[in-house]
Amino acid sequence: MGTPYEFPSHHLCIRTPFDYYQMANAYIGSLVQFERSILGNPTRWTAIQAALDAGENVVLMGNHQSEGDAAFIPLLTEVTHPGLGESITYVAGDKVVTDLLCKPFSMGKNLLCVHSKKHMNDDPDTTAVRIVFPKSKHCLMPCMECGHACLATTKRAPEYKTVCPL
Repeated sequence: MGTPYEFPSHHLCIRTPFDYYQMANAYIGSLVQFERSILGNPTRWTAIQAALDAGENVVLMGNHQSEGDAAFIPLLTEVTHPGLGESITYVAGDKVVTDLLCKPFSMGKNLLCVHSKKHMNDDPDTTAVRIVFPKSKHCLMPCMECGHACLATTKRAPEYKTVCPL
């Protein structure tokens, strides 16, 4: 079966030699009834796209609990806002990058991989690796410094203000 893929702290979507992005979209897309699905708040998605086009950064706060959830934004925005969903960088915790079922889907996303302080000592065999893994803020800053970054996370930091709730 080979060596399992190890995610770096800043993982970029793998499109070659195998297109994991399209694989995830095809799999999750087969579960969506597009004719019955709607993208809520289309003007807000347009505002997000306009902000990114103007060089601004956008942070989406949400509660995506599984890798499948992260596929819905690309699938539902592709017609109205092509490329928006593909450009999002997701903050990914342990399960997203270690679970064998999640890994292939995660390989098709842009990720900032983090280890929660809350779960740092859950597995004594990996604690040492988790401690030396680059902190998310060291990976986040280069992404945000250039602008045009769209980041999706489940955590809301107190310093963020809600500009445009979805």
